[in-house]
Amino acid sequence: MLHPVYQGLSSRSTLRSLNIRFPSTRHPRPIVIIPQIPQLTKLKVTNIDPLCYPDDISILLLNATNLQDLTLDWSPRLRQQLEPSVHLHAYFGKLISTGKMLRLKRFTIRNLYALNFENFHGWCDLNFLEDITMLGSEDNHALNGVSSLFVDRRWHPPMPDKSLNLRKLRSDTPSRKQLDILGRMNRLEELYLVTVDDAPASTPSAVQVSTPSSTPSPTHSDVSLIMSSYVDCISTKHGASIRHLLLSRHWMLGQAELAQLVRCCPNLEQLGLALERNNFTLLKILLPFMSKLTAIRILEPVNDPTFRTVVENDGCEKIENMSITLAQSEYRNLRWVGVGDMVFSCLGCYEIKDESNENGGMLQRRVVHRVTLDDVKHIDIWRMDGTDLF
Repeated sequence: MLHPVYQGLSSRSTLRSLNIRFPSTRHPRPIVIIPQIPQLTKLKVTNIDPLCYPDDISILLLNATNLQDLTLDWSPRLRQQLEPSVHLHAYFGKLISTGKMLRLKRFTIRNLYALNFENFHGWCDLNFLEDITMLGSEDNHALNGVSSLFVDRRWHPPMPDKSLNLRKLRSDTPSRKQLDILGRMNRLEELYLVTVDDAPASTPSAVQVSTPSSTPSPTHSDVSLIMSSYVDCISTKHGASIRHLLLSRHWMLGQAELAQLVRCCPNLEQLGLALERNNFTLLKILLPFMSKLTAIRILEPVNDPTFRTVVENDGCEKIENMSITLAQSEYRNLRWVGVGDMVFSCLGCYEIKDESNENGGMLQRRVVHRVTLDDVKHIDIWRMDGTDLF
């Protein structure tokens, strides 16, 4: 956009939400300084490319006294080519130098690749922050404990010295540093650990990362250790408050982790997780103890090539078995069931005649239909599982 367009936007006293998306094609142009819009409450800037579209939002941020929701999304090309052209002080330097702080409730970043800057803090008051989304990292597995909280090894933001009041965290980078942050949070309500699959280069919105070939692959023991650490932290620190929980598809929960979640998280309403194959029966036994559960999703494990073949066989038989099981009173709140790519809608109950009973008794059955993924796009454990920005 040209400067007169920004000036026209700044003159609109009723403007509260602004969404700027830079082109995917690369045509270098001069810097445009975006003027202040103090009444703005939501700002979303996507596909940022500092070398070609260096629009300056620092003045806008400096005077955004009412800003509550900030999204910054950089072009995936920066991470593909490992191009450290992002200078964070260009965005937040004026806030830091003047001592002002944004009072954000929601902060989202994606595809950030930035060099380390000393003393980079003091631009946001963490006391007001309730919702953080962090997508795009150098190592999506992040199991070796050296990745930073936000994006990569070159930028290490300061660790907070007090508890955080976050209610929602969404990330594709489980790590030990993030685990420390989880331990300092109070009463987290929603946690989404997104599993990012390798995407084709033609997908502009995908988080695409070039990782050095020397990066060691995580071992099974590494995966098990960090999985157990996360489950333990969630259960002991946030068990009473957590309502929505989506775990990584890299983690196949064993009997101990599954039982711990069920025992310590009684208020779960939505749950997505991958299981070891012999734990499906155990899950059926434990589900009645999660009386508030309305949606459950059994994820396809990353390293189990037989999962899809097994779950897609005998679809009609699955519906019949679910109709019988979910008719029991302890399952009545369960509304949505997902197994891999299959999704089932569970509606009300009905009665059929019990042919095996000579006295003509009746049997309870639940109405179960197979539906599409579009039918559950409003359910958070499906909606949040990806790199889309909201």
